[in-house]
Parts: sequence; C-alpha cells; structure tokens
Amino acid sequence: MDKHERDKIHKRMDELVKPIDRQIMLTDDANEVLLLATAMLQRSMIILDNQYGKNGRNAILKDLMKK
Repeated sequence: MDKHERDKIHKRMDELVKPIDRQIMLTDDANEVLLLATAMLQRSMIILDNQYGKNGRNAILKDLMKK
C-alpha cells in the first residue's frame, strides 16, 4: 500500500469517527466515557467476528495491543 492509499484510508477513518467524537463530547463524566468505550469495544468485536472470525479478531486485537 502506497502513501496515497494510506492517506485516503486515514481520511475516511477520520470521517467515520466524527460521530463517535461528538458522542464523547456529550458524555457527562468519566463513567459515561467508559460506558461508551465498552459499548464500542463490544460492537467492534462483533464487527470483526463477522468479517474475520474470532481468530482473525484476536489476531487484530493482539497486533493493536503491541502498538
């Protein structure tokens, strides 16, 4: 993947995350931020499971935890 493709992907990711950023701004306290993060993590795992299966999901999460 070249720099242009990576930049395009990052731009799209930024667009997709804007509603999430707005939700974070609407939270009242740290507990609500943690509730939102937990809900997003649960949904993310479902999406990854549906797309890549549990082994693929685990590989992605392990890779992210190394960073």
